[in-house]
Formats: sequence, C-alpha cells, structure tokens
Amino acid sequence: MWKWLILCAAALHTGPAAQQAIADSRPAATENRQRVAPFKIDRIRFLFRKSDESARLAELAFAAQHHIGHPELPAALADSIRFNLDRNEITLSVLEAVRLFCRLDEPSLKEQQLAFAQNRSADVSVAVVAAVELARRQVPETLAVLPGLAERPEFSKSFGMRRAVVDAVAKYSRPAAIEFLIATQAEHDGLLRYEIARHLTRLTGQNFGGYPEHWQKWWTANKAEFAFDAVEPAGTVAELASGKPQTMPWPQLVPQFFDQAIYGKRVLLVIDHSRSMLSTADGVTRIEEVQEELEQVIDDMPDGAFFNLIGFEEERKLWAGELVESTPEARSDAIRFVYSLLPRKKTALYDALEEALRHDENIEQIVRLSDGKPTAGRVVHPGVIVELITRQNAFSQTTINAVGIDTHGEERLFLEQLTSRNFGELRVIR
Repeated sequence: MWKWLILCAAALHTGPAAQQAIADSRPAATENRQRVAPFKIDRIRFLFRKSDESARLAELAFAAQHHIGHPELPAALADSIRFNLDRNEITLSVLEAVRLFCRLDEPSLKEQQLAFAQNRSADVSVAVVAAVELARRQVPETLAVLPGLAERPEFSKSFGMRRAVVDAVAKYSRPAAIEFLIATQAEHDGLLRYEIARHLTRLTGQNFGGYPEHWQKWWTANKAEFAFDAVEPAGTVAELASGKPQTMPWPQLVPQFFDQAIYGKRVLLVIDHSRSMLSTADGVTRIEEVQEELEQVIDDMPDGAFFNLIGFEEERKLWAGELVESTPEARSDAIRFVYSLLPRKKTALYDALEEALRHDENIEQIVRLSDGKPTAGRVVHPGVIVELITRQNAFSQTTINAVGIDTHGEERLFLEQLTSRNFGELRVIR
C-alpha cells in the first residue's frame, strides 16, 4: 500500500546492534556470496527486467554498500526505474532504486532526480520516496515540490505520508516552509499538529504550540523582517522543542502517562502484565501502580479521540477489536479492562508491538509500558526487535513511546534505541 515509507525508514535507521544481530543470524552462504561475488553493473538492468524481488533488493544493497561511487551506477538505476515505471510496476525494489538514485549527490543528476519527485503516476510512492530523499539532502528545489504532494488524495488518507511530507518540509529554514507548516497545522489535529508545533518552535524560536491561528498572526506580523540565522535554539526553546506538556501550549487537556504526553488522536496503550509486574515498591505492586495511572490517562482521553489497549505477557489480550471512539461509556469500559489484567507468565514484547503496528494503519501514537526485557515470543534479541519494529513502522510512521519501570543498563539502552528510531522517547520510573 504505502510501500514507499518502508524503504525510507529501512534504509535510514539501521542501528549497530541490529546490524550485528542480523549479521550473526545470516546464513554463511549469503555472507560468502557477498564477500566474493563480483559486481556487474549490467546485472542491475537484467534483474529489473525480471520479477525476483529478493534478488533485486540484494543487488541494490550490495551496490549501496560497496559500489556507491561506480560511474555507471546512476544510469543503471535510472534505466531500471524508468523500465518499471513504463510498465506501471512499482515494487519495493523499484522504490529502493529511486531512493538510492536520489541519494547520489551529483549535480548532473539533479534534473532527473527532481523529475522522479514530480512523478504524476497513479502510485504516489515514487514521488514521495524521491522528494523525501532529496529533502534529506536539502536540495533547494525540492521545497517547491513538496507542497504538491500534500495536494494528492493520499495525503489526507495516510498519517504516515503526512508525517513524511511535513518532516521533509521542516528540513528547510525558508519562509515557504514556515507558511506550509502553519497552513497544514490548521488543517490537522492530534500528533501531526504537535509535530508541526515542534518544527515551528525549532525553526522560529517562538512557542504557540497547538494554536495555528496564533502562529499565523505572528508570522503575518513578522515575516518581512524575520531572520532564520538569528534564532537561538538554546534555553527555553530547547525545552519547548522537547515537547514537555507543561511548556507546549495546547487547546485541550493533554493526557499524560507517567508524565509522557499523549497528543495523538489515534492511540494504542500497550501494557505489560507479566509475572514480574507483581514486584512491589513501598507496598504497592507495579501492576497496581500502572493500573491507577492508566485509569487517569483513560479518564483524560478527549472526546473524539480513538484508542485501544493491549495487555501482554506470553499472550496478548485486546480490549477491543479496533480503535474505539473516546466516550464516557467507552472510557468506563476500558478502565474495567485495565483492572482485569492479572500478572502471569513471561514477557513477549515483540509480539505485542508487532500486533500494535498491525492493528490500524493510521495509528499515530503507541505508548508501551514494561518492567523488563523480552523473555518470550517469536523474537527476544533486543537488537533484532529494534530492527524489525523500525522496518514495520516505516509505513505508518507511528510514534512509539515507552515507559520503563526499574529499567537500567542494557534494558534501558534497548528501549532508548527502540523509541528514538521510532519518533518517540523513553521515560524511566525509578
């Protein structure tokens, strides 16, 4: 569906721990092939006229890692992309070829790269991959291309696409970027409005939070004299950009889960109720502490938001089969579900997060709480979990926040990597 985002994140967010973990599990035959196989540029063209996706992706990865400077690589990529565009066959490998082609920083390629960013085929994927990659390099001409993507019908349907375009525009310290961000904030609520507020605060040094009319009024009065190089990103501005709810003005009450703000309007709360949650501090078990906090969070969930809860140990227990609109009746029922969670068995963390990301393609925010490292489920290696979840989240661009109870050492490092590579942050209790 929105395959383009998978490529963007997969290529850009590969951490050392995950790389090593995947390398350790890679078959020896594959390692040997990558070590001894000669690179033949015509093989790229050949594979892109066949239908073997895995072979295509492997060859592109090999080229990106070992032969990015090959003088014939740009032409081979461009030919392969056009061949499949002409046949209207936009696959993951085609999008990865687009991303790799637009990564090449050569002036002679700029016109072709911008042409891909302005591609008007029925599948918007090619244009988004190209535009996002060029924005990452801050190619000046791309800023004029990005607002056109916001006019495509897919923009209003996909939170992931909206976030990708907004983040790309925010790479530019230009008046046009400010104007686009203010206009877009006025049209959208929830986590996108919050993310735009953070970008605007960073770019301007101002803080009008979730009030687009205040941003517009300030910009109208100041844009003629405003100078980006005079903005000071220190002190209170840095605190505002951190997104702390007490410093980000907001039109509505913002629910907080152990002081972690929930700005999203489509939210999943993922709660560990494994056996270790029976541990106590000051006579209160961890599960009791979490249940009391969750009750307040759910009570504060604004009308019109949509939410769900997933409890997990070795198995997963959903409150509802889909996101539920926040109403007084729904909130009361959700609180009853929270108090029904009984600590048992081990911690299948990956399985719970994987199901959370599959739950709804437009989830804005996942807030996950646990008191320990993964000890059960299909994947338990922390580095591999980070890699797999990051790749799976590349489409939805969901913010994954985490709350850790008594989380230290390697467990804390794991959660910091998981959240930082998925737009979120970790809060540690005790």
